[in-house]
Amino acid sequence: MCDNGFMVVELVELVERLDAAASELLACVRRGDASSEELLGVLSGTRAVSGKLDAVQAVAAAGVAGSRSHGDGGVHVLAESTGMSRSDARSRVRTAAAVGAMPVVQDAVDEGRISAANAKRLADALDKTSAGEVESDGELLAKAESLPADRFAKEAKRWTAERQADGGEAEFRRLRARRAVCICTGSSIR
Repeated sequence: MCDNGFMVVELVELVERLDAAASELLACVRRGDASSEELLGVLSGTRAVSGKLDAVQAVAAAGVAGSRSHGDGGVHVLAESTGMSRSDARSRVRTAAAVGAMPVVQDAVDEGRISAANAKRLADALDKTSAGEVESDGELLAKAESLPADRFAKEAKRWTAERQADGGEAEFRRLRARRAVCICTGSSIR
């Protein structure tokens, strides 16, 4: 049983109802008779649903891994049961664990105010600072809610670098060491 008193059969029924509702929504969108305003509403409304489904999958996989004493936090279970790559599964499990350590962020993700991509960036920030620092910065969280993923990634990286003891210098050196230099002489290689 889960906290709400649902038994396994009821969980399966919930998944079946969710699948039916998603199929119905997809059929409605594919009919092509929805206005652009309605389609924008679908996009914003499904953002929250998508984030919740990501969380459901990661938490379920972690639960299976915990009950079966897997040491990877659910990465293998998530990858195998959903067909996603191991790297995607690892990223989702890591993000879910980090978000779980930040209740304010978890609420925002669960409500769809913070996208999965921006939650991942907040998890990265947590790795280099602390959950308390991330959660207490209202401006960072507001940006996580409002900025698109590409812009928030830059903002989160800047925010993290400002809070590291070396100002992000170690990360800069690591990235610089990975760069390769190619010198071209203008002659073609045959």
